[in-house]
Amino acid sequence: MGLNKYKSVGFTSPKGKSKDGISGKYNLYRKEKELLRKQFAGMDNIDWTSPEMAKKLKGIARKIIETTADEVFQRDLVSETMPTEQIQPGDTFVLHELSGVNVWYGTYGASVRMSRPQFTPYSVKPELKEIGLKLDLIQLQTGKYSISELGEYTANLITAWRNRLLFVITLSGMTAFQSSGAQYQSGVNLAIPTLLAGIDKLTDEGEMRMWVGRRNAIHQLANQSGFSNETLREFETNGMIGKYAGAPVFKTTSFTDLDYGVVYPFPKDDLWLFSDLPAGRMVQAGALRTADEVVPQNETMNIFYRWDDGIGIFHPDRIVRFAAIT
Repeated sequence: MGLNKYKSVGFTSPKGKSKDGISGKYNLYRKEKELLRKQFAGMDNIDWTSPEMAKKLKGIARKIIETTADEVFQRDLVSETMPTEQIQPGDTFVLHELSGVNVWYGTYGASVRMSRPQFTPYSVKPELKEIGLKLDLIQLQTGKYSISELGEYTANLITAWRNRLLFVITLSGMTAFQSSGAQYQSGVNLAIPTLLAGIDKLTDEGEMRMWVGRRNAIHQLANQSGFSNETLREFETNGMIGKYAGAPVFKTTSFTDLDYGVVYPFPKDDLWLFSDLPAGRMVQAGALRTADEVVPQNETMNIFYRWDDGIGIFHPDRIVRFAAIT
């Protein structure tokens, strides 16, 4: 029962579905746990420092890391709504946007008045994030862990943190998106006039890119008129709306760690509307960095993830926040 067996049972994506559906996901976990138990079956008085065991543990650690890296940062809220810029670790991203050209009233026979193009700088400095997993080797030996479950959990956590970064650090920290702010629209008694009032707050420069909300807000949106019968059937069947007012609806989720009670929030009663023109930039400095080590005296396997990212919102008028949806 070599490690290559793990390749045959597939991987569950952070969206929580496998190709076999929700039951397939837990079958996957069960199969992987059984494989781990079989690998260690009959091994009494295990010497965790032996070359053979070190090689086995190294292979398991790298599989966990690979499954995380395969899925992390895929179709999260941030990457769906703004471009991602890659820079070197330690650097600050600076965007220069063209400005400063004027239109003048002219006079026949007079010289054309000139404008010198200017550049408005916007900057984003990424910050270091890290996750450390300390796995008990005895729990590995007895089949408590599933490689795909660990990979999915970690990928979910990183993706949820990026969603939190967008909402908590950026949008909820800007007065434009707070109550009575320029880009805030109360969603109480959500109805067509409320939606139109919010749409009017989106800049005319671009078109509507997408609506974003959790299930509760999307249900409220689905109660509005203007949908075809086919779209309503799609919503009733799959819990999703295709488009509203010409813009796709994107359902996001909030991730909860049951042991620690931590929720990385996208509020359930919020609905956001994004322009197709980017409101800002997501900046990543380098790639997801990983490492692993076995500590025999503690009988633990440690897996490390580090990455640098940050978000800057430069054009709030390209986002509208509908809040307190009812």
